[in-house]
Parts: sequence; structure tokens; C-alpha cells
Amino acid sequence: MQTPRWLSIWSLLMIAVVVGIVYYFYHGVQVSMQQLELEEQKRLATQGKPPQLSRSQAEKQRAGSYGSAVSNSQSLKEHQKHIDETQKIMNQVSNSGSK
Repeated sequence: MQTPRWLSIWSLLMIAVVVGIVYYFYHGVQVSMQQLELEEQKRLATQGKPPQLSRSQAEKQRAGSYGSAVSNSQSLKEHQKHIDETQKIMNQVSNSGSK
């Protein structure tokens, strides 16, 4: 009696190879995720907990840091200077045109 063609040794070997590849990738992803989780736990443990602030205090602190960043920005200062010069010229033109 002859075995069906789909149950040949080669088809079983191919199925075993595919299962092995899937297991290899699954196991690799699982190990990577465990390593990431451990690294994240270590990072959080060394980082410490930030002080608990109320929402308004946190917003004020965030606004203060944004405000200082904006005031320290050289490009924003140059842009504001350009706007002021343009406004000054526009005022001169509008004043001379109304005379």
C-alpha cells in the first residue's frame, strides 16, 4: 500500500522546518520583551519618583520651563526683532501716506 502524496517525508520535514522557524522567532521576541521589561524596571528604580504635584502646580512648572526656553531662544529673538522692524517701517509708511 502506498502512502498518500501529501504525507510524504518531505512534506513532514517542511512542516517541521516551518514550525521550527516560527518557534525560533517567537522565542526571540519573547526574550527581547523580557529584557526590555527588566531594563525599564531598572531605569525606573534608579530614576526615582518625581514629587507629586497638583495639576495646577505641574502646569505652572511646565509653563515656566517653556517660558525660559522661549526667552533663551536666539532665533525667536531675531524673529521678534525682524517683526518689530517691519512694524516700524509699516507705521512710517502709513503715517507718511496720511499727510
